[in-house]
Amino acid sequence: MSDPISEGDLNEIRKAIFAGRKIEAIKLYREFSGLGLKEAKDAVEEIERKLRRESPGRFVVDEPTPEKESQPNAQPTKSVPGVQVGKGCFGMFAVIALAAILALVVLAFWH
Repeated sequence: MSDPISEGDLNEIRKAIFAGRKIEAIKLYREFSGLGLKEAKDAVEEIERKLRRESPGRFVVDEPTPEKESQPNAQPTKSVPGVQVGKGCFGMFAVIALAAILALVVLAFWH
């Protein structure tokens, strides 16, 4: 049995949807309504469809399109809060390369 969801709770769900946090929105919907996972997921997806029609500019993360899905290495058009594009891999590569060079130098002088 589902409980009615207050306007304040719906606003919290909408905020999660606008921020691109769909799983969080589904969890909130389940918590507020008492519905199961499938029902909550369907309800959140319906809310998202309605919000995308009414307020498409408020979304932080774009909805995937067939063009974006067909290009797995394409750079995102909008940034995600807390994530810097292209950071992390080069730093780890540099650390590994320096460690390998250091190991070779130590081996060269050891023998």
